[in-house]
Amino acid sequence: MENVIPASATQSRVRSIVFVAIAIALTAACAMVTVPLGPVPFTLQNFAISFTVLALKPKEAVAAIAGYLLLGAIGLPVFSGFAGGIAKLMGPTGGFLWGYLVGGIAACAIVAFGRKISGPKEAVASARWKQVLRSAGWEIAAMLVLICIIDACGCLQYMALYQVDFMGAFAVCAAPFLVVDVCKALAAIVCAEAVRAALPTK
Repeated sequence: MENVIPASATQSRVRSIVFVAIAIALTAACAMVTVPLGPVPFTLQNFAISFTVLALKPKEAVAAIAGYLLLGAIGLPVFSGFAGGIAKLMGPTGGFLWGYLVGGIAACAIVAFGRKISGPKEAVASARWKQVLRSAGWEIAAMLVLICIIDACGCLQYMALYQVDFMGAFAVCAAPFLVVDVCKALAAIVCAEAVRAALPTK
């Protein structure tokens, strides 16, 4: 007797694939917004990664980040400056790219835990916003962890390549972007909540 996959399961799988593809495309598009500021350029990738972590399910978010890095690793020009290839991952800014995956996994775990203990979404608008406020603290914590891990990975690779100490790497790689990165994270929280509110829960 043949196994029949329920239509709902198929639809859920297709939906997940579509969401992952959209997240990868968004991250690649945000990488194209580049402002040269020395060895480390300003881009919108952090916003895209933050949005992905907050808007998608944890497994979808990790798959999207990993898929983005894989596409770049095989040479597609999805990284900042229309670049791609292993050389980019091993270059001065490659640590930030690795940090997206490491930080994304950690942030997804925090967000998932926060939503679990905050309870399910409720239909009544006032009750829903109480749930949103309860989970907001966890999302902010997740974004701070994400930023810290991304910056730490970026600084460590920069240190290894240029033989500078951590404070020297931090001054070049992270310090100039901290305020902007926090603003991008807050914007991602607002945008992700709007998207989750507009989409059906199943």
